[in-house]
Amino acid sequence: NDTPNAILYFDNRQLNTDADGRQLLHDGEFVSETDYVTFNSNTLSDCLEPRDYHVRPSFIVHIAIHKDSQLLSLDQGNRQLRQFFISFASSETLWKYYFVGDLSRRSLYIADLDNTIQFQEIGNTILPGNRSAKILQSTNTIRMLERPKQRLQLKESLDLRDKVLINRLPNASINQMYSEKIDGKMEAVSEIFVH
Repeated sequence: NDTPNAILYFDNRQLNTDADGRQLLHDGEFVSETDYVTFNSNTLSDCLEPRDYHVRPSFIVHIAIHKDSQLLSLDQGNRQLRQFFISFASSETLWKYYFVGDLSRRSLYIADLDNTIQFQEIGNTILPGNRSAKILQSTNTIRMLERPKQRLQLKESLDLRDKVLINRLPNASINQMYSEKIDGKMEAVSEIFVH
């Protein structure tokens, strides 16, 4: 949110349950603009101390517990009632693989074992150090996850059958992202170099 006086606010009195049955402290699947409140609003007056106005918190989580609340129960069967989640949407990028050296001269393709992601060859390039590279890029953006779920293999097309060259390709890193104009629109791109 670009409003300087807005802050993220989460409250267990306004729960939402996701598809996995987890209790979310926000309305939608992910945190959104609707989860911001004005920093000096009445909603926050009971949550903030005077020092919070000098050193502003990044966000506020308000957990209300009443004397009859199941949150006070020590029963392990009620454990899920005491677990709350906040889910932030992750970035989505096009994944661009650079296959360097000997790999750049082969007839390559990327196979997704889950059949959800497709890649296309977009050409060859010369990298610094006069190294040639073949470029394969995803046809759609892929969500960046802390624990990637993608199972991508590098295969070589041969006359009689295809050969697996790399059983599990490395996944994109948030440290290798940039923007590129593709088909007239700016896209976030993650680069992955494979030697």
